[in-house]
Amino acid sequence: MNSSFSIHKKVNWIVPVATSWDMTFYPSLVKKIRKSDEYFMANFEWKILPLNEEIIENIFFPLYKKEIENRENYVYETDEQRKRLHEKLQEALPYFLFGFYLKSTGEFAGGILYTEKEDHKFSVFLRTFDRALRAEYSSVTSLDYWAEKVFFEEIRAKGAKTISHGTDNYPNTGRIGLPLFKLKVGGKPKVSQKEHDIIELSDAELSQSGKPTIFFTDENEESFFTVSHLFYTETAIDVSVLGELVKVLEWAKIPLELHQK
Repeated sequence: MNSSFSIHKKVNWIVPVATSWDMTFYPSLVKKIRKSDEYFMANFEWKILPLNEEIIENIFFPLYKKEIENRENYVYETDEQRKRLHEKLQEALPYFLFGFYLKSTGEFAGGILYTEKEDHKFSVFLRTFDRALRAEYSSVTSLDYWAEKVFFEEIRAKGAKTISHGTDNYPNTGRIGLPLFKLKVGGKPKVSQKEHDIIELSDAELSQSGKPTIFFTDENEESFFTVSHLFYTETAIDVSVLGELVKVLEWAKIPLELHQK
């Protein structure tokens, strides 16, 4: 018998900052970051700079464009994001680049664009890291995960209560790595406060794609989702990735219901 699901199209990712990073991130990631910390500290430095036209055009956007357009399944057109970046400069709230640089050359390795909203709520707008540098300077974990730890510590020191890691479209098809990353750095999926569109999709519709499809349901009284779903085929997802996804969602207390196509 076919069933259907009511799915929120927009999901906001919220990281609570009540405790330290090592009490917030996924435990195995914490161990990897600790083992990698000395290595990355020796090779990279970071700066927090107010976002301006020069940073957009000469530092952040060139790397973002290169990295995004190398992906097969990027969602937003880079020119659209460039326009949005310039629009951010006109807003009342200031935006900042939390940038990471290679110590030996000063080369921009990547960074996080963010702003601080009311009540010490910080919000990430975009992030990008150089894939080649990530490969060259790798340790037990990767540069971007270590960077999240540094960002978390610095933002927490500024009095942050929460960090928003953006709003994503759901159901998510073929991009399992995105929610997995956000979950590992302490993100919790929540109903978007700004956009409340809900779509009704049947098992058959969710099974149409040959790629793994993930979404969330059963929000609680605080609008956080409590159940996750994955529609997949055995050949479309790596067994190790599936196993990791199950474990991370169990740790996050958002148990995964599997629907094999």
